[in-house]
Amino acid sequence: MKNRKKMSSSFILLLFLFLLSISFTSAEDINDILKDTKNEIAEVLHDNSKEFSDGFRGVFRQVDDGGKHKSRSKGPKEIVIPLEKFRKIPFADIWERLGHIAKVSLSRANRLKHKPKDETVNATGVFPKSYGEYSISLSFGTPPQTIPLIMDTGSEIVWVPCTKQYTCIFCNSTPVANPLSAPDNMKKYEPLDSESFRQTTCDHPGCTYIQGRFTCKSCKPTNSTSSNCLEVCPRYALEYGSGVTNGTLLSDTLTFGEVKIPYFVFGCSNFTFHIPAGIAGFGRGISSIPAQLGLRKFSYCLLSKTFNDTAKSSPLVLYDGSDSEDEDTDGISRTPFLQGPRKFPYYYIGLQEITVGGKKVHDVDEFITLHPDGSGGTIIDSGATFSFMGKQVYDKVVQEIDSQAADYKRAANVEKDVHLSPCYEVPKENASLPTLGFHFRGGVKMDLPVMNTFWFIDTNETTVACLAVVTDRGKGGGGPAVILGNFQQQNYYVEYDLKHEHLGFRTQDCSED
Repeated sequence: MKNRKKMSSSFILLLFLFLLSISFTSAEDINDILKDTKNEIAEVLHDNSKEFSDGFRGVFRQVDDGGKHKSRSKGPKEIVIPLEKFRKIPFADIWERLGHIAKVSLSRANRLKHKPKDETVNATGVFPKSYGEYSISLSFGTPPQTIPLIMDTGSEIVWVPCTKQYTCIFCNSTPVANPLSAPDNMKKYEPLDSESFRQTTCDHPGCTYIQGRFTCKSCKPTNSTSSNCLEVCPRYALEYGSGVTNGTLLSDTLTFGEVKIPYFVFGCSNFTFHIPAGIAGFGRGISSIPAQLGLRKFSYCLLSKTFNDTAKSSPLVLYDGSDSEDEDTDGISRTPFLQGPRKFPYYYIGLQEITVGGKKVHDVDEFITLHPDGSGGTIIDSGATFSFMGKQVYDKVVQEIDSQAADYKRAANVEKDVHLSPCYEVPKENASLPTLGFHFRGGVKMDLPVMNTFWFIDTNETTVACLAVVTDRGKGGGGPAVILGNFQQQNYYVEYDLKHEHLGFRTQDCSED
């Protein structure tokens, strides 16, 4: 493993701030673009408030697409969307790549845990999210423009790379001469090419949700009745574990084959830093896909993670919000969602016990319990790669793993390089390592296989196995004590039942059609 030169973090920050100021002042992004073509799109800039409000409540039309589209309708109750592994992980070197993934996972956890600022008047909403490794393709506009997005249950916002002026700093998967250019193959949504796009106004609920109590100059405060407000919603900035995106809130038609959802609200981002794709937010907020579509349930099955390019996909299924009789899923274990604090709008589940090799980890109950102030507890997050454990939990888990893996030598040099610990030198075949188990409310448990507990790295001399869990060493503040990432969810069928407020799961080979 070789030494690598790293760019000064202060230099990157100054560069980012400078380029961000250019992004704001050169054209004010999409707002000025729209002004330049005012006559062309004047009739679609503002619609009446009732149409916006009705569209935002969630429209899920049951139409069979007859197999004409990749996203197919299976009768009137569900839509199936191909879910693929995200391929644009930067760095070709395995050590650098793994270290990057670990650092992003930890940065995301710290953002998810960090207590948001008090709701005050501000011009920019900042949200603690990140990107994961699984993508879906959604079609926006009339005619439809198909854009691949990261599927993220830890985010409630949907945003897409937007306009021909889109700039993405350090987003290429390989080194390029100009780090400020977006990847050549990145698909971008162009609002001016859509007959159905709308700008959102200040009194739109989507704007209110993102901007909090921000008040537009010509509008009444967002917490009072406002009518005929035509001022455009202020620009947003969303902060992620790995970067930032900035843009304007729009609405347009979202299409699944012949199923059309008008007035779907999403972000049109024309500037991002270190985030290689847009986000499809499946979180708890009212701007998320489940909320806008009025879903009663959605489910996914995550393919085994190797980070190699593959065209293989697995299903993400959206179930409509009708009151028809629910079909039970065979062999599924269920645990209820818990009501988390409003400042943390995540999918909380009741973790009651952690085991290592079947043995209970003691002295962690206080930390894995969700407290009224938002500290502790467990959330499930498809956008995080490696799971997170707070220091008090992590140390106890690692202590037990070390005890049970005492026959293997610690690979300290690897731990330093990949930012994961503990790592062990193990035989290439028949390694006997302890696995993690999570016991939830309702008497259900998730006993992870070894491939969901450790990341295995083959070298010329040996194989190294690293625990696929990150920790903040006690520096992350409050928030969840455990975040269950997508590495631990691979080859699990996972079901979010929003009608009955529970999470379901079972082991399943997600590569099977």
